[in-house]
Amino acid sequence: MTTTSGGPGLVGGLLMAILAPIAASLIQMAISRSREFLADATGAQISGAPLALAGALAKLDAAARQIPMQANPATENLFIVNPFAGMSMAALFSTHPPTEERIRRFARDGRALAMTSGTAVRRCLVGVWLASMAVDVVCSLLPRLELPGAMWNADKLYHGAAYAWLGGLAVLAVPGRTAGRLAALSMIVLGALLEWGQSFVPGRTASLGDAAANAVGVLLGLWLATRWKGGKTPPAAGGNHSPRTP
Repeated sequence: MTTTSGGPGLVGGLLMAILAPIAASLIQMAISRSREFLADATGAQISGAPLALAGALAKLDAAARQIPMQANPATENLFIVNPFAGMSMAALFSTHPPTEERIRRFARDGRALAMTSGTAVRRCLVGVWLASMAVDVVCSLLPRLELPGAMWNADKLYHGAAYAWLGGLAVLAVPGRTAGRLAALSMIVLGALLEWGQSFVPGRTASLGDAAANAVGVLLGLWLATRWKGGKTPPAAGGNHSPRTP
């Protein structure tokens, strides 16, 4: 006489044995594709020419589709584009993201760069940034300044918003990724100095809370402006993806 006890457990074990490797492969491919996007973003930041990278990527992908490379699937992640692009079945399990999506992201980064890299636009941004700083200095050193808003700590919101504006403008106005960030961070120093200067102005007092609100606003503006320009934090040294050769 046979027994069915343990049947569901056996079936579940068989399903796990079949599905677990598939799930692991899908997770590995998803991670590899996200790192590919990160490598593309880093390359666009370093070169400053994302549209040129998009054109080169399109040519490589077209060549791979016409003449598929003789490559080992285990070394696929060493190639800039999917070496099996011309093989429909092999492309299903590719660790490379779709080339069309990579080109679309390069084009987006190129548009953001064009909007902020023109000489006239940059000069305008610099002028607005300097004028905003001048207004901030004047308003901070007036003997008494009444701001609207009766809610609790409304002045902290005003401080944060004003310095988010200054920090974001610094990133957009100053050329160069590092220089723009340093210019934005210098707004924290400006806010601290103005708070200290208010201790010498009749009717005004220095406030550590206001200085902290200024710093938080600068960091928020820096982050928003960097994201708007399409900039992302580069990968760590251990996970750096520089342009590769097959």
